[in-house]
Amino acid sequence: MIPKEILLKIIKAGSLAPSADNGQPWRFKITEQQDVELFRHPGMFEKDLSVLKEVSLIGHGAVIENMRIASAYFSYQMRVDFFPDAGNSNLVARLNFDARQDKDLYLASLYNFITKRCTNRSPYKNAALTELENKKLTGAGDDFKDVMLKIIADKESVRGLAEAVSTNERVVLSNPVLHKYFFNLIRFSQSKTEQTQNGMHVRTLAMPPPAEMIFYLCKYWPIMKFLSFFGLIKTIARQNSKIYQNSAAFGVLLIKEPSPINFINTGQAMQKIWLQATALGLQFQPTAAVPYYAREASEKNNPIFGGNEKELLLSAYKTIKKISADPNLTVSFVFRIGQGLPPRARTTRLELSKLLIA
Repeated sequence: MIPKEILLKIIKAGSLAPSADNGQPWRFKITEQQDVELFRHPGMFEKDLSVLKEVSLIGHGAVIENMRIASAYFSYQMRVDFFPDAGNSNLVARLNFDARQDKDLYLASLYNFITKRCTNRSPYKNAALTELENKKLTGAGDDFKDVMLKIIADKESVRGLAEAVSTNERVVLSNPVLHKYFFNLIRFSQSKTEQTQNGMHVRTLAMPPPAEMIFYLCKYWPIMKFLSFFGLIKTIARQNSKIYQNSAAFGVLLIKEPSPINFINTGQAMQKIWLQATALGLQFQPTAAVPYYAREASEKNNPIFGGNEKELLLSAYKTIKKISADPNLTVSFVFRIGQGLPPRARTTRLELSKLLIA
């Protein structure tokens, strides 16, 4: 049986996985057999946005991948039983651990980058990926046969993807439901960050100080609506598009169909690629919201998105699919990557004691 102190280190590694806006929607339970049960912890906005459940599963996939890597580091092999209880859809996986003599050296080598991995929203250097970087990033995604990675580096396609993913800013800041969801997870003071241990400190958004002051006012919906009449939202989207264009490449993960297992596998692939990027000294930013909001908007009688928002999202998603893949595949994740300075700030994490179910 795996020692408790090692098991807690593996769970801690899992808890450091990325999640949408650092919501950390997971909880862990250690069983009497020293297995670990991984649970979804639904957020308050899932009743309004059904796609948040899919996005949550991507985060859980990243948790599982971190734990698989940590297990290899401590010379254990982790087995995963997905959705083991048909009566409890929030039980994502049951994980158990066997000692192994032949350590997986490649997986183990990624362990020390779990704590170094970080989203970087700053501008990147205008430098292409090297052949070695391309090879290592592509190889990192090869473990997951149902997830395909496509790295897109030609300037015209990067420009098209940058414009498409920046549609997220236009929609989030102009839609009252998404605006509330987004600003609910923004922290404007260090004391609030330390109190909640989730969400994103405003400095992680990599804005210059004058922009931070305006952004603080934007958290109030009436002010946001007022400023939108003067073109603020379109200006923010254009500025972000320019930042996104100044990347070495975009990466797109593709699946055959949207299913819980495929979203979990997407999270596993994404996390392993991100850790490999960190090991290579590359900067990484997820830009994955548009495909999920587009799918939500395409649902019949959707109450969240207005006609113009729906048109913007569906057009942007069509562009992403046209550039990245066979139109019959589903885009499950998008990210930008490149060389750059380290991020200005990092998110804060919940203490492990708050994530463990007694």
